[in-house]
Amino acid sequence: SIIIHTGTEAERIRNETDPKRILQSRFVKTRKGEDEIKCRWVIKGYLDPDIDILMRQSPTLSADGLAVAFQLIASFRWQAQIADVEGAFLQGEKLTRERGRIFASLPRDGAGDIPNDAVIELTKCVYGLMDAPLKWWRSIASTLTQLGMKQSELDSCVFLWFDNENQDRLGGILALHVDDMLVGG
Repeated sequence: SIIIHTGTEAERIRNETDPKRILQSRFVKTRKGEDEIKCRWVIKGYLDPDIDILMRQSPTLSADGLAVAFQLIASFRWQAQIADVEGAFLQGEKLTRERGRIFASLPRDGAGDIPNDAVIELTKCVYGLMDAPLKWWRSIASTLTQLGMKQSELDSCVFLWFDNENQDRLGGILALHVDDMLVGG
């Protein structure tokens, strides 16, 4: 998802790359419960030099889609599972840009043992990039349909699985909202 360039390679990239293509980054820390802190590396996507040409609108689960998913799970007496995809954006499509590669600098306070003058090349989307949700969406939707699920006509974030032996029999449902999902079947 990233390539860390250090030393002379980092210097070469800085000298040969438009500074606008080296985005700033930071760590966002959130408290989860009393004793747990979640730390996420985030790119300052509002500084993205390609923001004017990026396709960045991705589907999100509607209230109706969620209600239908819960209703089907209840009606079929399926067990509901709620899941969060860890590092979802890192699992999306490869990051390619018409205007060239995108890099990031380390947060102001650094990142562990990585030298402060390192340049991070982004090869997949990371949190903060404006097109990260859409690239993740395309990746997960493609995977689910390749696995045999059918995308709902009501809500493109709802995927249906039909029984292999009886294609008229609904066997499962998955409702996706960015990197959170409700699954039953």
